[in-house]
Amino acid sequence: SIFLDQDTGYIVVNNSGKIEVVQLPSFKRIRTITGLTSPRYLTIFNHLLYVTDLYSNQVTVMDKMGTVQGSYATGIWTERIVATAAGLFVETVHDSIGELLFYPHFQAQADTLIANAQDFDFHPDNVYTFKNGLVSVVDLSTGIISTPNNLAYNSNGQVKSILVNETNNQVFYKQSDIYQSTLFDPSDAQLFYDITTERIYNWSVNPLDNSLFFINVKDYTQ
Repeated sequence: SIFLDQDTGYIVVNNSGKIEVVQLPSFKRIRTITGLTSPRYLTIFNHLLYVTDLYSNQVTVMDKMGTVQGSYATGIWTERIVATAAGLFVETVHDSIGELLFYPHFQAQADTLIANAQDFDFHPDNVYTFKNGLVSVVDLSTGIISTPNNLAYNSNGQVKSILVNETNNQVFYKQSDIYQSTLFDPSDAQLFYDITTERIYNWSVNPLDNSLFFINVKDYTQ
């Protein structure tokens, strides 16, 4: 993953134990942050890095030079993360089931905002979560959860991932197994992608023209 901080990029190199800090837009290396187990994502708040990890069961807090300042124990694999004035929001995963932890005002003890979710979609101001056929919205400025009726969808337990286009108030749903994916938007009968030979590993939507971008995996090769 990569986190952009004005003219600096923080590239979290998967399965490497390190973060490459680069100058933007040249991508010239500034320094390498090491000493991590298997970092996944990071966010920055008040000049501190908050780094999730596949194996360490914690969120590591570092300064921008890579010196550890503290940690938040999670007891589980951590993924996407965002920090606001309200506190720290952390996605955790166990057996493909997600939870959203919230550390109010960066206190040591976490609240579980969302449990047993199929997927989350992180945005600058909101986190969207899909659970039991409903898309809920977590306001990152307050931690308050709402569930708009217009975002409900009866998935019959098949949806594995969601992607939200906030510009068009549109939700894309993805069904997938190891080697195939199906992408659809139930509000538009014309929008249906059946990718029978590849798996969508990651995806995004361009808010300027609503085009979709995919990273596909075939035999685990991107």
